[in-house]
Amino acid sequence: MTRNTIISSKQVVLLLVLFRVFDLLTFVPQIGGRQNGATVMLALPFSYLLLALILVPALLLLRGRREGNVVDCALALNPAAGKVLAALLFLFSVFAAADTVSNFEFLLTSAIYPETPSLFFVLTFTAVCLYGAFLGLEPVARVNTFVFVLFVGALVFISASVLPKSDFVYLKNPLQGGLSAVWGHALSAAFSNFDAVLFLLFAPNFKGSLSKCFWGWALLTVAMVEYLVMLLTVGLGDFAASQMFPFYSLAAFADLSIFQRLDSLHITLWTFIAFVKVSVYLYFASQCLGYLVPRRLKKTRLAATGILTAAGALVISSDLRFLTAVQKAMATGIPVAVLAVLIPFVLLLWSLIARRKERAR
Repeated sequence: MTRNTIISSKQVVLLLVLFRVFDLLTFVPQIGGRQNGATVMLALPFSYLLLALILVPALLLLRGRREGNVVDCALALNPAAGKVLAALLFLFSVFAAADTVSNFEFLLTSAIYPETPSLFFVLTFTAVCLYGAFLGLEPVARVNTFVFVLFVGALVFISASVLPKSDFVYLKNPLQGGLSAVWGHALSAAFSNFDAVLFLLFAPNFKGSLSKCFWGWALLTVAMVEYLVMLLTVGLGDFAASQMFPFYSLAAFADLSIFQRLDSLHITLWTFIAFVKVSVYLYFASQCLGYLVPRRLKKTRLAATGILTAAGALVISSDLRFLTAVQKAMATGIPVAVLAVLIPFVLLLWSLIARRKERAR
């Protein structure tokens, strides 16, 4: 993969952490299903342990080829297989970007600007994110570091307002639904984590150990999400399940002497995080497309990627049923199972067999 630059592993960790946080901020109970907060908190660490286990073949595959990603590994074994994988990852990245744009648009048109057409938000936001993708990973990663600091600061403000009025009785028994509920959520969280595929695409773009970067991402994500789930649970209680966007409702209820309402701050952060996430996915979509068309056509690749993303977002956001269907499709775990587990496992076996044949000669 052609790289614009090399970013630090810490920047990769912060990017992936905020992407996971964004999924929580945009979670809609009516679509994603109601969950016992304590069960989610118990299952989350196990989900990342499971993710570490299922990513072992991919990490072993990439460890011997740090200058490339899974597509480069496939191309080295068979050019046709590499191009097929590049096409699959391109479609995956466009789909993830379109889903993020549609989630962003859904909040704005549902809670903030209900009379504004979705076409306006989708086209303008996608255009801005295309510019971010054009600039490359380093500028976007720098913006993300700034956004992460802002998010932590905002979280401190919200916590200072919410915690004194919270009721910890809402933290119910995590085993209320039995061990099967914990295991089911851990399994679902691991295989529906699209960032696992993104992590594999990041591999040639940062220096350092892949395993250390993974565990840094896992530990910080678990700590951040555990706290957010706890804050939502004790802050809103059973009321959270009836809200379209629970964290937005929590921010709207929070108030401090310097901020009468913190929901506007939440929307600002939501916008920044969505911008970074979509920009990164568009960047990798363009890079994957570069394996299929001449690399010199960078602007053309980005334009094609942007058009497909905007079209996909418009379709998804045109009807709540489509948005629900997309969320359910993501929850199946099939994209992660195929792109981050099955294909790397096959490529690893293929490469081992190829090496043995070479040695036999």
